[in-house]
Amino acid sequence: MTLKIATSYCLFLFLLLSAFSLQAQPGPERASQTVEIHGAVVNGTGRRPVNPEKLELIRPGQQMTVLHTMENPGPTFRFPPAERVSVPFLIRATYQGETYVTVVPPVPERQDAAQTVEVFEAGAQKQDLNIMPGVELLNEEGGLRINLVYSVENVSNPPRTFAGEQFQIRIPDSAKITGCQLAHQSSRMPAPFSCGAENGVIRVPKGFRPGSSQLTIQLEQSQRNYLDPETSYPFKVIVWKPEKAKPAIQNQKATEELKIRGLGPALKVDYASDPVEYSMPNDSFHYANPLQSDYNPVFDRTWHTVLAVLAAGAILLLAISILSSFRIQVRRTR
Repeated sequence: MTLKIATSYCLFLFLLLSAFSLQAQPGPERASQTVEIHGAVVNGTGRRPVNPEKLELIRPGQQMTVLHTMENPGPTFRFPPAERVSVPFLIRATYQGETYVTVVPPVPERQDAAQTVEVFEAGAQKQDLNIMPGVELLNEEGGLRINLVYSVENVSNPPRTFAGEQFQIRIPDSAKITGCQLAHQSSRMPAPFSCGAENGVIRVPKGFRPGSSQLTIQLEQSQRNYLDPETSYPFKVIVWKPEKAKPAIQNQKATEELKIRGLGPALKVDYASDPVEYSMPNDSFHYANPLQSDYNPVFDRTWHTVLAVLAAGAILLLAISILSSFRIQVRRTR
């Protein structure tokens, strides 16, 4: 089941914190201890110390809690003491208008060690990006929920950030944006951000740092036909829920059936120059909450359903990583 981005983010964070807690093995004597997170900020483009515009020490949770903020801290830093608890700290650096997050696990040895916060110069070009786009179609009673997923690998050399406001996504006028998030391999933590469309075009305000990033744009619409106007990629990987609600496709160049582990059946749809239309059936609905269904023949008890939602949510949070492991990488054609 695919949950809304905020819910998915909380579940992902819960799983991440649980994993860290197992490593940390906290004891009652640690609850009152404090730690001074310290380290250095390094420019990953020139491999030299650098002065960021801002550093923030953050404790993640249902809401991000900023514990301390340092303006123009210099290339080395030391935050004031913070309570040492069994959750990770995040160090968020702002450099040349872009933000970079470093995760500090809740392990005393890691927290006490000097941290290296890496930032990068801007300047990566479109030809430095390998992009694989995917589309997830959820056929719900009230209409369609569409997740646009972009696996982006920045291979610039020397490593530079592809600055925000350069990456554009076309969406149909019928679609409403309900959420945007970006995750990078360095933290694996999806970070929601504000985004909007102007004349049917989303300009992503976040940049892509060197390495692999996963961008997700969540849309919804009342119509069951999704006309995809983004034709600047040679193909896209299409998945849908429920499995029996396979979309009918028009204006595609070619299609190929796939089987993606953890996601089930999928299609590789080759694009030409015209928008591709996906038509979903008027039945076979997907339920974000299985309890909304009148009858659930598989999970006939409430606790079975709850466990299924958690498990399915965890699987779908890996969807972006599974898509990025697909062997074909695609460059934008314009």
